[in-house]
Amino acid sequence: MRQWVIIGILVSVMCAAAYVYFTYTQNTINDLVEEKSTLEENLSSLEIANNENLNTIESMNESYAEIRRNFDSLERDFKDISSKNNELLERLSKHDIGALAYSKPNLVENIVNNASSKALRCFEIMSGAPLTNKERNASNAKEFNSECPWLFGTVD
Repeated sequence: MRQWVIIGILVSVMCAAAYVYFTYTQNTINDLVEEKSTLEENLSSLEIANNENLNTIESMNESYAEIRRNFDSLERDFKDISSKNNELLERLSKHDIGALAYSKPNLVENIVNNASSKALRCFEIMSGAPLTNKERNASNAKEFNSECPWLFGTVD
């Protein structure tokens, strides 16, 4: 009978060990399932944040490209204006307008009035006024308007 008691105790210990092992593994499985769920939620949040970041970077790159195009355009315009200012300075420095106006006031008055009229026409053209037949049929920039020859071929 002693053998049966020992066998009974061994079986009881083994059953208790199996129960503890089973309970431990079930708890571990439950913990891992919860952690997996949390990790999946975190991954989803990270993917959303990553997509938002990529969209923001793309938007910033597009904005930078547009700013760069605008800057390049402004730089070209500045160079053109600077060149035109130098041309005007060169034209005006060839003559002593004060002395010429004193000696030939009618001539200077006509020249200034004609140039002013042409300059005003430049503003009209740049503001969208339709071209005259003479301007439409001009074959070169000087014929078009000697005060704003750069507009030749740029307007319809």
